[in-house]
Amino acid sequence: MKTERDIEGLIKVLKGADGSVRRAAIEALGKIGDAAVEPLIGALGNWDVRKAAIEALGKIGDAAVERLTQALKDEDEYVRIAAAEALGKIGDARAVKPLIEVLKDEFQYVREAAAKALGEIGDARAVKPLIEVLKDESPFVREAAAYGLGKIGDAGAVKPLIEVLKDEEEDVRQAAAYALGKIGGAAVEPLNQALKDEEAYVRIAAACVLGKIGDAGAVESLIQAWKDEEAKVRTAAAYALRQIGDAAVERLTQALKDEEEDVREAAAYVLGEIGDAGAVEPLTQALKDEEAKVRVAAAYALGKIRMQG
Repeated sequence: MKTERDIEGLIKVLKGADGSVRRAAIEALGKIGDAAVEPLIGALGNWDVRKAAIEALGKIGDAAVERLTQALKDEDEYVRIAAAEALGKIGDARAVKPLIEVLKDEFQYVREAAAKALGEIGDARAVKPLIEVLKDESPFVREAAAYGLGKIGDAGAVKPLIEVLKDEEEDVRQAAAYALGKIGGAAVEPLNQALKDEEAYVRIAAACVLGKIGDAGAVESLIQAWKDEEAKVRTAAAYALRQIGDAAVERLTQALKDEEEDVREAAAYVLGEIGDAGAVEPLTQALKDEEAKVRVAAAYALGKIRMQG
């Protein structure tokens, strides 16, 4: 048959031609569909054509899943990586259990690819295994696991991810912050508690994530964070309140009467940035504050509100 002859010819090209020609052959195999799965699996070990093979298998989709899960056990670690990447691209739930097993692979980049793929598939069965690999010896695996948990969005990952905000690697901490932001409301109260963590960078990360989530339940904790000894924590808390916006206005106007002048000053500046007309009267009263810096902040805020109005 013509299709069989086409596949045979394209396989010969895969074995003998240079990279650009092999990539073209792979693209052609992808268009053929199901019958091309085996030769495409065979192409996964070639670094220069691997991306094209993954894309082609991804387009074939469901028909490639079973063979790709088998390829997760290939003796070549690069084939295992490519198979995991392709399964993530396809997104079929049948791959979840095999990919969970691959989280134990001896090669760190295979474990990383499996964690990423599980995140792309988004199946809740992967939550517990991904939480376990948040302690993997490889920072690449920990980072991929944190991102994966964020994509799945299960509230059960919140507390483990907050612990990851203490990871020694910055990229891993950033991935945990991203994940907590994606999970959203369920993370607010644990993050409020993290604003009291002994590590300043954890408090900063918690404030930033709370701002991204934008939940009014974080307002009080963020205002209290203005009393933090670290300037960067105070700055992060102010920016977070600005992101929360209108939901923070009432509490911020109350903070204009706080006993600490730094809190009053910060509240005035943030109210100006939010620009809510409801803050005009409290800010006007703050122009009489005993501290010059509070009066300056109130004047600035009133000017911003009037410009926006």
